[in-house]
Amino acid sequence: MSEQTKRVIIRAVRWFARLLAILVSGPFFYFLIFRSGEVVPRLSWTAPNEIPLLIAWLAVVAGLLMSWRWEMIGGLVMAGAAIAIGILGYLGCGAGELPTCTLVAGPYLLTGLLLLSCCWGRRWLECPESNGESAR
Repeated sequence: MSEQTKRVIIRAVRWFARLLAILVSGPFFYFLIFRSGEVVPRLSWTAPNEIPLLIAWLAVVAGLLMSWRWEMIGGLVMAGAAIAIGILGYLGCGAGELPTCTLVAGPYLLTGLLLLSCCWGRRWLECPESNGESAR
């Protein structure tokens, strides 16, 4: 596979990850814009699926925004926030909601991992020693 083909694949995966994150964040963006003013004042710090979960969602959005400039940092933040969303959802809702927590957190974890793989793939292409080519 040529280097140009690898670059095109990395670019396509990067855009797929970004679009996936934007699409699955739609309901949260709706909440932030239209409903947060009436819901957030009633949330509690003591329940794991209230303020702590809101902060994890905000971290996902921050990771998405950071990934446009700093792909590795954004991918790490998104992956970490996805794990936090899954854990906080599980703690707040119980074991009966484990499939739902996985379904909600899964796309963000996938997005974070895809962004990290794009970053590592790009760095691998830029370093001739790592991909078996000799420096001339």
